[in-house]
Amino acid sequence: MRFKKFSKDIFEFLLVKKKYNLKTDPSKAIYPVDLDFTLDDEVNYYHPFDENGIPMKIYSSKGKQYNPTRIASYGFAHWGRYQTNGKEIHKNAFMNVLCWFCENNQNGLWFYEFEWNDLEKYWISCMAQGEGISILTRGYLLTSDEKYINLAIKAIEPFKKTIKDKGVVSYVNDDSIFFEEYPTDKPVHVLNGFLYSLIGLIEFKEVLEKLQDRKLETRELSKLINNAVTSLEKNIDRWDAGFWSYYDLHLEGKKVRNISTIIYHMLHVTQLKFIAHKTNNSYLMHISTKWEKYLINTNYRIKALMIKILYRIKNHAQR
Repeated sequence: MRFKKFSKDIFEFLLVKKKYNLKTDPSKAIYPVDLDFTLDDEVNYYHPFDENGIPMKIYSSKGKQYNPTRIASYGFAHWGRYQTNGKEIHKNAFMNVLCWFCENNQNGLWFYEFEWNDLEKYWISCMAQGEGISILTRGYLLTSDEKYINLAIKAIEPFKKTIKDKGVVSYVNDDSIFFEEYPTDKPVHVLNGFLYSLIGLIEFKEVLEKLQDRKLETRELSKLINNAVTSLEKNIDRWDAGFWSYYDLHLEGKKVRNISTIIYHMLHVTQLKFIAHKTNNSYLMHISTKWEKYLINTNYRIKALMIKILYRIKNHAQR
């Protein structure tokens, strides 16, 4: 398994095939992270499927499991194709995903039903909550059924609670909020998970603010988003290696840290670009542009690859 990961890292760093590009079309609510390419390689990204056509994931340590973020990605990809070509097969696939998120929540929470590192069974993730909200937002845009709005509002609740209180909120630099993909007692602050969740909140706010009877919820959500963006702007440099982006803040200050793979680095660029545009934040746009330029520097890519390999050797991730 480790050899396979090393080989994949080397191949992707050398190939530099752009993925997860920014894709915007407000009239069709296309998900901003372009996932269309995943449907051309379903075996790699989504197999196996359950009897209802919902993708699952086989973990070497946990076996076959539902992963809400994988399911959401499948829904976003099919939503994009449906909006592009209007084919019912893609609409139906999205509706299956939408139904899964509606039927498999507990009061707006999507649980991971297996232990993971320090997390006990039935843990939640800011990324799953944020992507679930993005799925529900599109469900409302497609059907005008406010049950999706009501469920999305419930799904926001963990973003108002600290990890200690069963939420997903932690703090960086004591006073800056951060939404945790892995809400452990000692969170490592995974950047892409935080950004995914922020995308979901921003997308939902844009729909919510158009509803006359949802002004209170809109104000509360706007405040939450503003606090998160302020925190991001204040602290984003902590994920900047000066030549590449870090995946998280694990081992911050150490020589060998958890630097991003090229795929996650591309993802960071796209996520930051979208958030900067939607919040009119010039500094985050500057960071996105700077990180995008790192990609074209061969020396930077090789340096990031070497650090990533060293990190993988020293730190064995659960699979």
